Amino acid sequence: MELLTQIAGSVLSLGSVAAMLGASLLGVLIGALPGLNPVMAIALLLPLTYSMEPLIALGMVAGIYNGSMYGGAIPAILMRIPGTPAAIATTFDGFPMTQRGEAARALKIACWSSAIGGTASALALMTIGPLLARATLHFGPAEYFWIAMFGMASIGVLVGDDALKGLMAAVLGLLLGTVGLDNLSGIPRFTFGEPWLLSGLDLIVILVGLYALPPVIALAEQADLKGLSAAALKLGRARLGWAEIRGMVPTWMRSSFIGIGVGILPGAGGNIAAFLSYSAAKSASKDPDSFGKGNPHGVAAAECGNNADNAASMIPALALGIPGNVVAALVLGALLIHGLQPGPQLFHQNPALVGGFMAQ
Repeated sequence: MELLTQIAGSVLSLGSVAAMLGASLLGVLIGALPGLNPVMAIALLLPLTYSMEPLIALGMVAGIYNGSMYGGAIPAILMRIPGTPAAIATTFDGFPMTQRGEAARALKIACWSSAIGGTASALALMTIGPLLARATLHFGPAEYFWIAMFGMASIGVLVGDDALKGLMAAVLGLLLGTVGLDNLSGIPRFTFGEPWLLSGLDLIVILVGLYALPPVIALAEQADLKGLSAAALKLGRARLGWAEIRGMVPTWMRSSFIGIGVGILPGAGGNIAAFLSYSAAKSASKDPDSFGKGNPHGVAAAECGNNADNAASMIPALALGIPGNVVAALVLGALLIHGLQPGPQLFHQNPALVGGFMAQ
């Protein structure tokens, strides 16, 4: 009881709350601007946290991370440009809803789904985190390989009715990913003697090229300068009835479990969670043909899945010292900056700090 009181006092302090709220707003802005990403923002933030209390510094990191996940859905829905890689699946149904004049409804669904996925992930981190972390110890190279193959194969289901085109796109993505130095041998691959290709192709540049340029070209061809009216973006005008909310509960539950499961696997990430959640929602739907044409469940599944990955990716990072994704690796860096050693002993040596971070 004394520990819970200490955690509550630390989390609800003025400095901690202000840091979380400010960082969350900054995260939404970063996610809404294609070309920026939470990894970049957190990496720039870390040197500024030397003089901060550990809980405030970790709260700012968590706020930027969670805020950017929802922020990435804003341009994905309004312009078919994913603000973050995890928002790619949101474009499939979010932008068609905008074209139908349901932009505000899509944004509200994304907001609800992000909140539910993030809450489920936080509860998993606080309750069953250590148990889930132990389960990952039984995963070896073979298991990770087949999980990756399953995620790649699911792309064939997501890209319309032609699975062959989807698999060809996946192979092309793998080919682009081989550009740069080989991680094991250090041998340059497909660099053509250009030094700037040694670090590989920048993911943000590729996403902007694939998802931003086509809409820009289409707008230039149509010369449609009207855009969306301000009234169409007022969330108060879009109301979600209880019947619609009840109908989305199975999608939210399914996507939350998928996002949490993907989050505890090191190296996966919110983009894989979003794709798998979207694929599962489409498979479970009575009208799978409506996906990709503005089905609200597609937006709900993608946003709930990628947000459910957030806190779950911290489970192996905190319990085992193994980062689940790049952001989790930065969190480990933040802990080391403040003299804290990630791993099983962290829960015993600093229970108040770990509990406060999980509550944030």
